[in-house]
Amino acid sequence: MASTILRKLLPCFMAASLIGLGGTQGFASEPTVFMSIKDSGTAKPAPKPQESSHDLFMVQLKQDADQDKFQQFLKENNGKVVDTVKVGKLDIMVVQAEAGKADEMQKKLSTNKEIGFAQRNETYHLNSIPNDPWFSQQWDLAFMLYIPARNLGVKFNNPVNMYFCDTGVNPVILEYPSNIRQYDLSNPWHEKPKEEPPHDSGGHGTATSTVLCSTDNLLGLSGLANWEGNRIGFIECRITKDGESSEGISILYALAYLYGQIQTGRIPPGPVNLSFGSVRSSATDLTLNASPVLQALAGELRSVGSLLVLAAGNDGLFDSSAEGNARRVAAIQQDGTIATFSTFGNFGGAAPGVQVPVYTGNFAQFGAQLEDGTSFAAPHWAAAVADVMAALPPGKNSASIADNIVYGTATVLPGPTLPDGSIMQMHVPNLQAALQAAQNYR
Repeated sequence: MASTILRKLLPCFMAASLIGLGGTQGFASEPTVFMSIKDSGTAKPAPKPQESSHDLFMVQLKQDADQDKFQQFLKENNGKVVDTVKVGKLDIMVVQAEAGKADEMQKKLSTNKEIGFAQRNETYHLNSIPNDPWFSQQWDLAFMLYIPARNLGVKFNNPVNMYFCDTGVNPVILEYPSNIRQYDLSNPWHEKPKEEPPHDSGGHGTATSTVLCSTDNLLGLSGLANWEGNRIGFIECRITKDGESSEGISILYALAYLYGQIQTGRIPPGPVNLSFGSVRSSATDLTLNASPVLQALAGELRSVGSLLVLAAGNDGLFDSSAEGNARRVAAIQQDGTIATFSTFGNFGGAAPGVQVPVYTGNFAQFGAQLEDGTSFAAPHWAAAVADVMAALPPGKNSASIADNIVYGTATVLPGPTLPDGSIMQMHVPNLQAALQAAQNYR
């Protein structure tokens, strides 16, 4: 991640912090409904495998598959099922190939007629790109008509809850909600997810969560979904140990775990933000959106009123994968054009992702910084969905309904030319129009 210190903003942030600590700037008293995660038993981790984790595959059989034939196939190829992750109607098997035979197993799995999909466990890396010229305002919120939306006087009928799968979160004093919960899902092979003190293993998770979560208390940045005080329920699933990468297996377990908690009513539904990069190499060309595992999981999350929001990617390439159950989001810059680094394709979601002011660590040490990437476009969309969910009538507050409203009321801008000669139509959330529509939704 490239970073530039917001030197013009930092002095006023620190001065305002002293005022806040003196007690003259209080948080809004609006209560937040929040339920802590408990173990649901829906995603029990498997024993730690002896072979490399890159010898693992995530496999879903077809509905009419012959189980005996598949087991015979595994036996003949020295493979074994080391775990089965149950998510709604899905039974995703974690299959381990014989050591050193994963490439061969991958070819055989791709032609097995009993298999719906088989995806190899890859390592997803965070994208890093250089910053654009200096910009010291929260243009992103202005672009999405944040101030007019606040002036609507919308009544929020439902609690706002957000879920992040990222590097963790390091709460900035007085700038983040007090009700953050963080869970360790960085290595599901060793132990079940457990609650841990909020901390960030790399800075990326803190930065992405700033977009929605910093408070409107005159101390620093405003968050798109936290208009006043601490009204957000926020769960961070830490899916990385090194702060830079996450294996597909960890993402699988994190999303399965969140699904289990939401499905059993332990936590309310809400947008799930995943701002990790793509696997583009000589061996594979897999974006997050193209992952069959993620699309299957995204479908199950939709079934319980939630929505998986994906960063489109930062490689500046065309993504040919179809729009499925997840909402993928490209990055735009200040003039409304697509960022040169943003992945593009046959999808319509877009949001600010250039020179976005965020926090990345210890506020007193680093202050606010400007960041680029679709990693920051995705949480803009997720936060808009959370706001609309909160404003919808009780009983109608599903993320799919909110997502449709955000998409249907968005500002539509022309994007790049696609390979078929058509123009990508980028839908950028218009928070004012979306909340007006939510108020009138029946």
